[in-house]
Amino acid sequence: MAKKQIYSLLLICFISFVLFFYRLGCLDFYDTIESRRLLISMEMVKSGEWLIPEIDGHVLLTKPPLFYWLGALIIKMFQTSDEWTIRLPSALAGMGCLLVLFYLGLTLYPRGTGLHPLFLPLILATTLLFRGSARLGEPDMVMTFFSTTAILFFFLFMRTQSLLYGLLFFLALGLSMFTKGPLGLVIVLLTLFLYAILYRRLRVFLALPWLSGLLVMIIIFIPWVIFAYLSHPEFFRVIIGEMLGRVTGSVSPHAKPIKYYFSKFDSFYFPWSIFLYGVFFYYLIRVVYLRLKKQAVSLRIDEQSGLALLWTIISLIVLSLVSSKRFYYGVISAPPIALLTYSVLCRLTSKQTYPLRGYIRYVVLITGIGLLVWGILQPAQRILPVLNGEHSPPLKYVLIIVGTAVIAGVLVPERSIKGALWGVIISVALLFIYQTLFLAHKINNQRSPREAVEIALNLLKENRVNEIVEFGDYNHAVHYYLGFTPRFTKNVKVVEDDVLSSVANNKILFITTRKYWTRLPEELRQRVVVKYKSPKTFYSRNKRLYLFQSRAY
Repeated sequence: MAKKQIYSLLLICFISFVLFFYRLGCLDFYDTIESRRLLISMEMVKSGEWLIPEIDGHVLLTKPPLFYWLGALIIKMFQTSDEWTIRLPSALAGMGCLLVLFYLGLTLYPRGTGLHPLFLPLILATTLLFRGSARLGEPDMVMTFFSTTAILFFFLFMRTQSLLYGLLFFLALGLSMFTKGPLGLVIVLLTLFLYAILYRRLRVFLALPWLSGLLVMIIIFIPWVIFAYLSHPEFFRVIIGEMLGRVTGSVSPHAKPIKYYFSKFDSFYFPWSIFLYGVFFYYLIRVVYLRLKKQAVSLRIDEQSGLALLWTIISLIVLSLVSSKRFYYGVISAPPIALLTYSVLCRLTSKQTYPLRGYIRYVVLITGIGLLVWGILQPAQRILPVLNGEHSPPLKYVLIIVGTAVIAGVLVPERSIKGALWGVIISVALLFIYQTLFLAHKINNQRSPREAVEIALNLLKENRVNEIVEFGDYNHAVHYYLGFTPRFTKNVKVVEDDVLSSVANNKILFITTRKYWTRLPEELRQRVVVKYKSPKTFYSRNKRLYLFQSRAY
């Protein structure tokens, strides 16, 4: 390995530590699902039952267990179970994605045919959605790592025809499927199949070791499926119903319109989404310019850009066709969008002459000025409401800093594109570091589930209440902070329907949400009074947790 590559790898690891790992566990759980992942991994370690995920005595057959195994292994290795524990696999997978993209850049762009391959992982690391997902205890980042690795092994196989790379391709696909189902597999195979057809690589695609590769995938996935079916005969009915329900929205609590990821494109993939918008208009102007000059317009796209474009479009379409949508599901489309951005930059900075090449510097300068003016006029609203419990940087200040960085980069002599690129990367990275160091986890001055539990347990300790009752759907962040699971905690229980009988004891503190509180019968609400003049509210995902106390105490 060349010394320059070693330095690049060390720089990627350092950037990953600063953006993904530093203070990874300092924030409370932002989501009841994130804490649920940790509780399942803790249950595996405690019970010794690793094959079928369980929580509170309920068997979970809807997702493969690989992500839970990773969490359980970290618990065993470090003898700790907290927010950091369940987020570490995502941070490691995020760093792995950067390393994989670095080698993918080396594979697709041999030396001297593009920008330095280090730019490719840097673009991905400074994408807003990718950075936020790398600090989130969800399996989507791990699935993204395996699917991206499969793309790399395919091109290594295409270049060397090595059986090893072919088998590793199928191994990566199998692990992607074993993390969160077939989403990554569908995106990768569909992308490579269309790429092979469009660029006459079908012979290479068919030359993959399909029989032995499928055997590798079967060895990874089928034993767990067989065990799950033998121990729980309803397995296929549950998992097929879950998959169909996620697609149609019939069983999904997160159903959103089909346009969701396209409508959020500018914020999820900021700041590179704005650059891609600018590139689109640049090429539109170029086509108009050529037509006015009555010159031929070539629509041919080189293989690297074609792969990136296919990968991006297919990932966004597949994600959009699935009815169940949450913002971090879209992280699987971040690597192809980073590759697309890198491919366009390589094309713009190549030695090939374009009719408008002399005007690129001015286009970039106008873009930077536009971003700066947009930021000055923009109200101080957030790009995304929540990323891992943190406020994301205000759009106003991001635009001002990025616009200034672009202008400064353009003004460097003969560095119009590369200077602006470095300016954007450094400014966005500094914003992320500022966010990690200084921004609090509180949302709109509301408190977290941890603080709700601390108040409740203090009241219990002071004998001002005899019992804590969580009423409504399970909020696993509350469960964790109450003592991991309610059934192991004295004087704490979960109630779903039998609330009237519970209020017979007047010294009860209820932890519930606005949705469930308003569903209570009027008779019950008259028998319960808010302890404080205004309800104490706490933030948990898109809910509001409320503390209510019974009348007499």
